[in-house]
Amino acid sequence: RMLDMPWEVQPAHQAVMVYPRWTGAGRTLDMDRLYALGIDAFRVAREIALHPGADIQVDGVPGRLSIGFGNGPARFERVQPAAVYNGGVFTLVPAGR
Repeated sequence: RMLDMPWEVQPAHQAVMVYPRWTGAGRTLDMDRLYALGIDAFRVAREIALHPGADIQVDGVPGRLSIGFGNGPARFERVQPAAVYNGGVFTLVPAGR
């Protein structure tokens, strides 16, 4: 069992399918993850600019992101799906298991 980004374990997820896959030379799993994080960095920055001070939730490519701007410093939370990797294939673990 492992936790990983929907970008890696859920390629058919609605939030993932809308973005092109990077297929350039030198592509590695680490670079693929960095690319996914960049997608959501842009999305989060846009939401913060459009809704200053409001709490934000983004169903993102590296996981579900929640950002809270209540009392004190901002709170960031990322929840990733659990998966089992077997025989070169990811299988999602149902929530709560």
